[in-house]
Parts: sequence; C-alpha cells; structure tokens
Amino acid sequence: MMDTFWCRDCGRVLCDTHRYQHTCERLDALKAKNDSWSMQALLEQLREDEARKDALEAQVKAEQQRAAEKLEEEKSHRKNQRKLLASKAKQVESFIQQRSRDKDGLRPAAHAKLLELYPRVKRLSLALYNQFEHPDSTQVGGPDWEEVKEIYAEAREITGMIVMTEDGPLDMRNPWDPPEDPSQAQDMQDD
Repeated sequence: MMDTFWCRDCGRVLCDTHRYQHTCERLDALKAKNDSWSMQALLEQLREDEARKDALEAQVKAEQQRAAEKLEEEKSHRKNQRKLLASKAKQVESFIQQRSRDKDGLRPAAHAKLLELYPRVKRLSLALYNQFEHPDSTQVGGPDWEEVKEIYAEAREITGMIVMTEDGPLDMRNPWDPPEDPSQAQDMQDD
C-alpha cells in the first residue's frame, strides 16, 4: 500500500482514479464545525490551544532542567569522592616519603622496602589526583585506590606507625563503602 493512495485523515484506501476526487468526511465535518463557530469562539480556541502548547513546553523544559540538575549533582558527588581519595593518597605518599627519608630507627631492609614503595604510591597518588581534576570515566577509585590501600597497610606494618590527621588516624574506609562483614572484622581483631 503506497502512502499516496491512502487518506491520512479517515484511513480509506483509494484507487488511483479516485484519490484526487476524495473528500474526507472528517475534514468536511471539521470545516462545518469551524464554520459554525463565531470569530470570538475561534480566537478563544486558538488561545486555549496556545496555552496548552506553552504548558506542555514548560513541563518538558522543567523535566529537562530536573534531569540536568540531577546529572550535575551526581557529577559533583563523584568529584567530592575523587577528591577524598586523592587527599588520602597524598597523605599516604607524604607519610611514606617522610619515613623513607629518616633512616634512623629502621632496619636497612625496611628502609629499602619503603624506598621501593614510594615511587609506586607517588604514581598512584598522582593518578588519583588526575582523576579528580580530569575524570575519564564515571568510576571512583578502582584498582589504583585498592593498590594505595595495600601499600599503606604494608607501610604501616613495616614502620609500626600510622598517619594521623586532624580527625584522628587515617581511615582508608570511605563513607560510601559498604559496611564491613562482621566475620572479617572479628578475624582481623584475632590476628
């Protein structure tokens, strides 16, 4: 069925000879209805149609605005999370750097291990800071953050020291992390 042989208004299928002679009952009824209206009624109808159109446009615009605000809020939230990770990684980097500069009180093997850890944590700290400044995905943290946590745990074990912040000991758990499994926490306390 070709589009030109079909009346879009009433849905009739027309042959080639009648398609130009066809008068649609729906269009005729609409014309008759419009002819019976006064000029004032037609103007009122046009105003109502325009008002409905404006209301619909305003509603669509408001929905788009809400969607844009939600997207911006999510971006801001992820940026704050990345900032927290970058600052913690920088604290770990500074801790390892400071401890590796001070040979006194460290065994040579421990000092060598800190010197080995420092370039890795510096690279990871920089990578996390770059993700804060110029993110290339929606992921927060990832393998870089996990590696920083492992390096910090290793440095704590080597030095027997922890990083102190204004709020107390540096907590490598983040507010958005899922709660710890109680059985794992008990195992760690037993060690």
